[in-house]
Amino acid sequence: MTSPKNHKFDPQDLATYLKETFEASPVEPLQLNAAPPATGVYALNWKGEIVYIGKALATGKGVTLRRRLNEHYSKISTQSSIPIEEMTCRWLVMEDDFMIDASESYLRREYLPAWDGSGFGSHVPGRGRPGYRGPSRWEREHGTKLSSSEGDEQV
Repeated sequence: MTSPKNHKFDPQDLATYLKETFEASPVEPLQLNAAPPATGVYALNWKGEIVYIGKALATGKGVTLRRRLNEHYSKISTQSSIPIEEMTCRWLVMEDDFMIDASESYLRREYLPAWDGSGFGSHVPGRGRPGYRGPSRWEREHGTKLSSSEGDEQV
């Protein structure tokens, strides 16, 4: 007879493995084309502190780690309060959307990055579209110079 213990899944085992693997991945300067054209999860660091956790899903219409990090590089490099030289990143390549979503969710809860929920990484409608509320909290706090449709919050 099989022990009930053998049928119990402990998500903490998986979470511990994810965190150890993530922290073992190399920290790279945030620069254009730093990441591979693959899917997975990533973190942005400012002055050595994780400030944003994001993802690039396999079903994301060509969205890759490279594309997302390039977008962040472009956004950060347009403003003056955060020198791009102070930004670094790391990532884990993953191919399964379920694991990418679960990993991003876990890493956000684990690290509580300051820029998550601030509108930093959003792709939301801009000025003149339904739901427009103005620049995001991140844009207001960091003084980014934006085009009319970038970085705006949605109702």
